[in-house]
Amino acid sequence: MTNLVTYEQCRRWLDSHIDFEKITAGSSQVKMPTLERISQLCKYLGDPQECAPSFHIAGTNGKGSTARIISELIIKMNLTVGTFTSPDLGGIHERICYELEPIKEEELSEIFSLLANMEPLLAHAPTRFELLCAAGFTYFANCGVDVQVIEVGLGGKWDSTNIVAGTSCVITNIGLDHTEILGDTKEEIALQKAGIVKPGSLVTIVEPDEKIASVLLGEAERLRAGKVFCLNRDFWVEKITMAVGGWVVDFKTPYSEFKDVFLSLLGEHQINNAIGAVVAVEAFFDKGISEDLMKECLSTVSVPGRLEIVGNNPLVVLDGAHNVEGVKVLNEALNKELAFPKSVNLIIGILANKNAYGMLSQLQLGSRIKNVIVVEPNSPRRLDAYQLLDMCEDIFEGANCIVEKNYVKALDYGRTKDDPEMVLITGSLYVVGDMRSIV
Repeated sequence: MTNLVTYEQCRRWLDSHIDFEKITAGSSQVKMPTLERISQLCKYLGDPQECAPSFHIAGTNGKGSTARIISELIIKMNLTVGTFTSPDLGGIHERICYELEPIKEEELSEIFSLLANMEPLLAHAPTRFELLCAAGFTYFANCGVDVQVIEVGLGGKWDSTNIVAGTSCVITNIGLDHTEILGDTKEEIALQKAGIVKPGSLVTIVEPDEKIASVLLGEAERLRAGKVFCLNRDFWVEKITMAVGGWVVDFKTPYSEFKDVFLSLLGEHQINNAIGAVVAVEAFFDKGISEDLMKECLSTVSVPGRLEIVGNNPLVVLDGAHNVEGVKVLNEALNKELAFPKSVNLIIGILANKNAYGMLSQLQLGSRIKNVIVVEPNSPRRLDAYQLLDMCEDIFEGANCIVEKNYVKALDYGRTKDDPEMVLITGSLYVVGDMRSIV
């Protein structure tokens, strides 16, 4: 009998399994995994993924924010919610939450011990992510949650989370990310993301591009979805006003009309994420949300690692922008909502399978960037710091660019060199997570 007692034992056991991140490192075209292993594993567990109806969230960016807002709304409706997200910022327990509180170490140890003893019964060893999914479903079943909120890890159709029924499916947006796996065009990627839709699923499409939204809509219809709600067709923003610490928004949904809603998130892109979350919850209950409840939720919601301010004097901002589209919206926020800091030190690390040059090119901050500190993400897919340094020197002309692989020293340098008004940490959620733990 395997008995995993401590968090460290759990982590080591989990890390001993195939990690899809390592499989994809440096490869061009990679076979998508099947759902056979996770299905067999969960069958032996009693199919815990069927313990409660689920919100299933796919998309290139905004999945974590959408999952957070849906969970907050469900909690304020006095229902219990289990939330599964990825990746984590500070530890694997963060991925599995009850009422948005991470699973306790002793409960994680108990579930992982169960999985470790069940593993020899399987025809094929599960992957690291499959085990995390199974642990999440098991925990939610043990807790007896009313609702599950499940974020897709990668893609949709073949993602391990796609054994959930997907009562309410949300597709946030489509960008050119993970092209080595999902396809070379947004249309191909859209088909993979839409693979979470099941017959009868309620579907909320938050993609603003009408052409790509039509691909998602067509695939949802082909998969025999139930009601489908599309941004700018069935729900839309009527008015936005920038405010201190967020936005004031007027918007309409298929069920309601709301005015003067304060959203306590930086980044204009979060408006669509928030409205998409509201629409998905209203569709789930087939009725409008209480305006007071919704306003209370959106006025207090926070999303770790997404334009998160974690320090002052200088201002320290974390943002997990990890692809071209993510950096583009980060740049918009920096030039609109965070335009006041005129001297910025940038700490950045990027994964090797990303379009690093394209990402850097989106950070159009001109002479505001004084120093660039290049680090390496704690991932087998990390881009070599000196390769990234060459790109930074090419793009950020006039800035002082250095490599500092020690995160503590990188942060200290970023905070003190040339007395900056802001330190921006971005490029990878791995970097953001590790930096967040030491700020």
